Amino acid sequence: MSHNEHDQLFKKLLTENLPAFISLFLTDIAAQVDFSSLKFLDKELFTALAISDKRESDLVVQAKTIDKKPINFIFLIEIEDKEGRTRKKTKLPERLFAYYCMLRTKYGFPIYPLVLYLFKAKEGLHLYTHQDKIFGNPVAELHFQTIGLPKLDAGKYLDKGGAMAGAMAALMDPGNVSPPLHKIRCLEVISMAEDSGTTKFLATTGVEAYVKLSEKDQAEYESLLSEEEHMEARKITETWTNTWYEKGLAEGIEKGIEQGIEQGIEQGIEQGIEQGIEQG
Repeated sequence: MSHNEHDQLFKKLLTENLPAFISLFLTDIAAQVDFSSLKFLDKELFTALAISDKRESDLVVQAKTIDKKPINFIFLIEIEDKEGRTRKKTKLPERLFAYYCMLRTKYGFPIYPLVLYLFKAKEGLHLYTHQDKIFGNPVAELHFQTIGLPKLDAGKYLDKGGAMAGAMAALMDPGNVSPPLHKIRCLEVISMAEDSGTTKFLATTGVEAYVKLSEKDQAEYESLLSEEEHMEARKITETWTNTWYEKGLAEGIEKGIEQGIEQGIEQGIEQGIEQGIEQG
């Protein structure tokens, strides 16, 4: 997958079930959010602000707190493949600070910035502080939450259950668990989750994409799948392979030849999701 494809997969997953994502990592905050009030603003927002270099990975979501007098606020979520990446000579904290200022000006709501690191991160869950300085003195600060998947314990989050946990754990530290068994565990959690077919499809796609197996590992993985105790992993794998992904992707690529392969793949994924909803 390319960097943009990583972004798109996780953006789709978070858009489909943002409450599960927030609850998985930020339990205390999730308890204070009225998730029925969610309103995704990203396309509307960045068109209005005319940010020509805006990347599609960002999610901007308006929500309300659970209070007698609810407070409107905004989740600003950035999906990054690794910590420290610079875009157009601008580091992530500086970009977030600029987005924060523009959002605050446009909506007048408090902003909660959140960064998800997929592949490389210095820490797991961390509250980062960015200072805007002049003459060596800080004149403004921005605090934002970071989630570094590679630094988190996969077992701990898989124990929480849910398709979101299975997808995110695919990129976490499996500890002493072998890659084949780690993949099995992620798939089992997804299979047993009480989530929509769309969420399960996207989560399974993530596991298939990110838990890499050597030839030897693949043989062990297939052996594990054949065991009765791993029936749930086998079930979700068969559904994904035979129904959601391969059929939808094949049809999408075929129809997308005239439009270009990239659009065909995107259409294939969308068709796979639709089939997953109907049959999952």
